[in-house]
Order: sequence, then C-alpha cells, then structure tokens
Amino acid sequence: MKLLEKYLDLDAIMTMNDDMALGALRAADLVKPGKVLITGFDGEECVLAAIRSGKILATVDWYPDRQGIYAIKKCWQELPVI
Repeated sequence: MKLLEKYLDLDAIMTMNDDMALGALRAADLVKPGKVLITGFDGEECVLAAIRSGKILATVDWYPDRQGIYAIKKCWQELPVI
C-alpha cells in the first residue's frame, strides 16, 4: 500500500503468483480502487473469479502438474541414439 501511495502514477502491477495478486488487489482497492491493472501467475480459481468479475486483468496458468512430463519428454528427445 505504501508503494501505491508513493507512486500515484502507477497503472499496473505484475506479481509473481496469484496470492500476491490478491494482496495487490486489496492494497489497490484502498488507494486507487479500479485504477490499477493487476496480473498474477498460477491460475488459481479465486483469481480466475476475480478476472471474471473484472477486478484482476490476467493470470498465467502454467500447469505445474504437467511440467515434469514435459521435462521428461524433452530429455528423451535430446538423448543421443547409441
């Protein structure tokens, strides 16, 4: 909240995860309600609901449950044929 008060011309906040996006939304609602674009990263349902209601701009759903599968497939593709 202090950063929003210090930088009144701030128009957007990109966070590292959806929990931070929700925190940024709470702070922005106190200082500049409806005037700060906020993005998250995780694709959590609570943030998806905030996107649908227009309170948060976006989130990145990076499918953590599939990352291991992608990594293993890529390793197999790169292994030299002996």
